[in-house]
Amino acid sequence: MADPSDEKPAESLPEDEWEAPRGRQAKPPFIEDRSADGPSDQAFLVLHDDISMANTELLARAVDDHLARGIRQMKIDMSSVGFLSSPVVPILVRAAETTRKNGGSLVIVGARPVIRSIFRILRIDQMLQQEENPDTADPQPPIEEAVSAPAKVPIPVGVPGSGRSLTTRSSIIKRLQIAEVLEERPGDSTSSRVVLALKRDINSTNVRLFQEGLKLYSGEQGLEIRIDLSEIKFMDSSGLGTLVTTHRILQRMGGKLVLQNPGQTMRAILRVARIDQFVTVIETSSER
Repeated sequence: MADPSDEKPAESLPEDEWEAPRGRQAKPPFIEDRSADGPSDQAFLVLHDDISMANTELLARAVDDHLARGIRQMKIDMSSVGFLSSPVVPILVRAAETTRKNGGSLVIVGARPVIRSIFRILRIDQMLQQEENPDTADPQPPIEEAVSAPAKVPIPVGVPGSGRSLTTRSSIIKRLQIAEVLEERPGDSTSSRVVLALKRDINSTNVRLFQEGLKLYSGEQGLEIRIDLSEIKFMDSSGLGTLVTTHRILQRMGGKLVLQNPGQTMRAILRVARIDQFVTVIETSSER
């Protein structure tokens, strides 16, 4: 076994000699700027990771630097992006509006189905152009399909899928460990209501559990679903897209989605994503 003291200190390695350990590849930087390879009035950015709260500022700086030099077209390759945080929306809107004023456009390359769904749900798909990347593939379905498809959570024996009671669904949601049922109010086709309190921030790692819980109520005519946001501080675009799709599904069934008690951060996220413009947001402190 080699003596660690015999190894060359990492600090002494020139920057251009860094290599990944044998059998592993070095992780590429979040943003790769390939603008130098194209015309001077165009920018081309390649993203190598999901757009999180932590790296949104890096993207904002890269985009704004190119916009400041008056480019006509900006391409952003999102083939490796599986989800994006809500603060990226104003960045894309700014890029789309600025390039359009300059006689060009913003082009998103290789967006996966879930990202395309998010663009469509947040109503920014008409502001930008999209190009396919034939070298990429994504097994994730669009958000609309993920929410409206039949639930895959274990159902107790003898309880048919279409006839589950609110109590049975409450126990299933508890097992998902993503939310808690605060209220179940069965009624006729116009007065049923359920209140779900989210217990964990929603992101790409747990959004499927969130969607599975909501699927349990799909097909319920005239149901009002209230989602209490008081215990969470963050929801990424996959969670926001799920909210919007749930809103649309409930509307078609004569029901309604209500978001209640968001904290300051969550209220800002809902505002930036413009969800508060068409989904009801309330405070219930006065009702307690």
